[in-house]
Amino acid sequence: MAKINVLYFTPTLDIGGAEWTLYMLTKSLNKERFTPIVAYFFRSGPLEDLLKQNGIEVLCVGPNKADISRWDRLKAVIKLSRFLKKRKIKIVHSFQFDVDILGAIAAKLAGVPVVISHIAGESYLTWFRKYKWRYRVISRFFIGKYIACSKFLAGQFISSCNVNNAKVLTIQNCVDEGRFLSPHGKDEKGLREELGLGNEGIVIGCVANFSPDKGHRYLIDAIPKITSLFPNIKIILIGRFSPLKEGLIEQAKTLGVLANLIFLDFHLNIEEVLDLMDIFVLPSSSEGLPVAILEAMYMAKPVVATRIDGIPEAVIEGETGILVPPRNSGELAKAIVSLLSDRNKAREMGRMGRERCLKEFSSSVLIRKVEDLYESSLNEKDANSCFP
Repeated sequence: MAKINVLYFTPTLDIGGAEWTLYMLTKSLNKERFTPIVAYFFRSGPLEDLLKQNGIEVLCVGPNKADISRWDRLKAVIKLSRFLKKRKIKIVHSFQFDVDILGAIAAKLAGVPVVISHIAGESYLTWFRKYKWRYRVISRFFIGKYIACSKFLAGQFISSCNVNNAKVLTIQNCVDEGRFLSPHGKDEKGLREELGLGNEGIVIGCVANFSPDKGHRYLIDAIPKITSLFPNIKIILIGRFSPLKEGLIEQAKTLGVLANLIFLDFHLNIEEVLDLMDIFVLPSSSEGLPVAILEAMYMAKPVVATRIDGIPEAVIEGETGILVPPRNSGELAKAIVSLLSDRNKAREMGRMGRERCLKEFSSSVLIRKVEDLYESSLNEKDANSCFP
């Protein structure tokens, strides 16, 4: 049986939940049946080296710059279409709205039979509504299936974007267990010293890109209330640096809590830093189903997060963590303090979170469902081609 060439299309190769799901798919697909290739539009990043280390071909189809013109987009469509035809790609699987339209048009021009779009977050729906008429045309005629990373997003996409529910499949995000099984590069003591944590002390962590919807400002606002009871805590904020970071630093200075904060760029060996945390916090105002939360649960960390979007699908209130309203630093502080005040409760939540993660969010489940979707979509196209 001939192998199936699958092209994954993404705006960038930065580190994020959607990009990590893409990486995990390329790494874990059945290579006897599928050959994965990755194309990105305008910016490379740390994932490119990881992909190449795993023998994955990587292609840049755009101008590799942030300032994108319509001419750049047209050239990208032409370049991608020629590549798809030359390499006999059977499936195009795009991640994020930025490249959905480009990928779908290129696939149509190249005669690619199966086009799949991955809905990784609430922002996808925002863009869809903004360009709804032109995108509905693309959706109806060019895109065969949608994968939503949470039940919430699937429901919202179907109801608010007027998409046929038969085209939408929920495949929840998961944990890449393999990255947690390899030996750590540093022991705990060495890493604590490197990060300036000392040998003891409470560590709270947040893993999220520095963008407004991730809610870092509310976590920083909560710090004075936490340090009034636990003055020696350290809070590690891990994410891709952006101009927002400078504003967060100024906010922390104004509140007098900068000494309690540690800012880190995205850490490829995130498991090493997660291992140091006593509590994981994600104060977002918009999410899909955060991979960062699932990774924290896998590492048996109690979670404090916001009660929004797909987060309640992962965090069970009162069992694996505490959920609070978004944009509410007071409730955020209260939840964190309650776990710091009852360490047995926190440990039990972490234990139950790990059990839930192993049972519900295993990578093997995601891989199997995606492979089944690929096969069924191709079979459906083959059957339809017999009856023009």
